[in-house]
Amino acid sequence: MVRLGERSDTCDTEGVVVTGADASDLSAERVRAALTRFTGEIDQVPPMHSAVRHEGRHLYELARAGEEVVREPRRVTIYSAELVDFRPGAIAEAEIVVVSGKGAYMRVLAADLGDALGTGGLLGWLSRTSYGTLGLSSSITLDEFEALDHPWLALLPPDVAVAHLPLVNLGPAQVQQLRRGQSVWLPRSILPDIAGECRMHDPTGEMIGIGELNGGLLRPTKVLAG
Repeated sequence: MVRLGERSDTCDTEGVVVTGADASDLSAERVRAALTRFTGEIDQVPPMHSAVRHEGRHLYELARAGEEVVREPRRVTIYSAELVDFRPGAIAEAEIVVVSGKGAYMRVLAADLGDALGTGGLLGWLSRTSYGTLGLSSSITLDEFEALDHPWLALLPPDVAVAHLPLVNLGPAQVQQLRRGQSVWLPRSILPDIAGECRMHDPTGEMIGIGELNGGLLRPTKVLAG
């Protein structure tokens, strides 16, 4: 939810919140029209209160020390930004459903939207409804978790989180090398028609990790304990 008519040094309610311009004249139509500027590939400047590094230090460390540095904008993708509810007022509230690529800051989107509307804005609250193939429908509540006989019963198989990645099936010898952190050349007989990030499975179908495939060379990037 975006609060229009306020600003914050962290772009959300965790920082120092100050009054922006009166948002009483805003309407749902104006907010919806402004949102169209923030879909597709856009540039965002990372906030000072973020984990981005500058000369080896996290920006949030510099911010806590009272320092501010110039940050280069980063290109991110906002696939869609839909206004689903709007509550007018001097401090207006806009509930927005966003589908984005990796690296996008919802705090920055809120602040940039407020600037575009001339009122200032900050992120009031954020709820992540899905990540990759995972969604709220596959989650359980804390009460349901506490009612389980064993906590591990709540765990999903690790490959569920990366089901969107192409699959590479491997033989025993290749699995052994990859578990040692070694890259392997895949023979043409099993070389999949893919390139880039992939999930690696052993002959039993168990996921052993994530790798990077380039020209037939499979390099392990994350290997699960065997």
